[in-house]
Amino acid sequence: MYLPISPPPAPGATYHKVLSILTIIACSLLILGGLFILGVLALLVREGEGQDLTIVNLLAMSALAALAGGIGGLYHGIRALMHRVSAPFSLPSFWLLLAASVVILGTGFVLFASHQPGGSLALIEPLVLLGGIIPAFTILAVGLQQLGASVSWRRAWMALTTGATLSVAAGSLLELLLALLLGAATNINSLNMTNPNLNSPSAVISILILAAVIAPLVEETTKQISGFFLLPRINSPQEAFMIGFASGVGFAMVETSAYIGMAQADWIAIAIERAGAGLVHGVGAAMAGLGWYYLIKEKGMQRQWARGFGCLAYAYGQHAVFNGGGVLLLVLFPSLQSWRIDFFGLSLDATVFFAFALYIIIAVVLLVVTDELRRSASLAASKASDIPAAGRPMAAPFTAPETHVTENQPAGKTPTDTFSSREWDSTESGTRS
Repeated sequence: MYLPISPPPAPGATYHKVLSILTIIACSLLILGGLFILGVLALLVREGEGQDLTIVNLLAMSALAALAGGIGGLYHGIRALMHRVSAPFSLPSFWLLLAASVVILGTGFVLFASHQPGGSLALIEPLVLLGGIIPAFTILAVGLQQLGASVSWRRAWMALTTGATLSVAAGSLLELLLALLLGAATNINSLNMTNPNLNSPSAVISILILAAVIAPLVEETTKQISGFFLLPRINSPQEAFMIGFASGVGFAMVETSAYIGMAQADWIAIAIERAGAGLVHGVGAAMAGLGWYYLIKEKGMQRQWARGFGCLAYAYGQHAVFNGGGVLLLVLFPSLQSWRIDFFGLSLDATVFFAFALYIIIAVVLLVVTDELRRSASLAASKASDIPAAGRPMAAPFTAPETHVTENQPAGKTPTDTFSSREWDSTESGTRS
């Protein structure tokens, strides 16, 4: 008698299984955490304490990110464990999302201009949440439209969820710890970041270290958590870019919604000012993800190190300029500290126009980089179609196959495999996570 011998597992099968199980466990915990936060929010509202927009918005955004990310991640984790195919990632049209963003921000602006910015918190809170979510998805739709179906729903959802939850939590804790260490080293016990004293050299230096050094290093690194987990499975720079982009947009949605809620009655001013935050976080994380892909996966490619470190330098540098550029502008030109433009009650200072100028520049970078990635993918595909597989001759012209009828097979039909080639060739099936 001979014992049956199981074939060895395919390369990466163990990693795929472990990652799927970890995803299921993490997303189950996320769902439980989201339900707990939702219960706390309901308790505050019931006791009459749910009138503070900052607290309500923070709890609502945390619960939404945990529940939506956890439920979607649990679904994709189970399907990954079952080796089910994941469809290509898709979003509504960019123009549809842009119109929705204009309607949401326009509604908030009309309420503000008519001196009714508060109203019922139950009506304002959805606008605050959507004001941070929909513009970010609009920006993500631009990158997706440029690169096409370069990533699956499973990986895109994992990146979005990780960016909106784990990256935000890890980044906030690290920034708080480093800020405390900075305060201890510089003997600064309190630093007002919302209304800083720009006439104090020590305060300016501390602000620049926090905003232009610590924040970029921490956030651009923690936003790569999902990319680091998926990096062994990523097979193209286009996919690496979109995974980083999705993680950055997830981070931007939570951060922007939190900032908007902190403004209370003037929330629309922050919502308009940070309408392009998805560009800063999304493009920065996408370029960092692309840089890590070049450094780790593209061994032997032309100018590998220059491309990899160049992408990383851009990601960290862009964030540093966005955070610290406005402060330097006010320090170098003190007259701008009191310069304001009143627009139907909204007070727009120099830092707002500085931010929008950077949004335009980053948008151009997004279009240029995605266009280059799309053209390189098309060129690689055309070269691959012209070169025969190693060790095999060029395929002969197509001819209709002969029909072979077996004993138990009806005439006119040919044998087929149990699984279609699409199922196992998909980027989300087989041994790939």
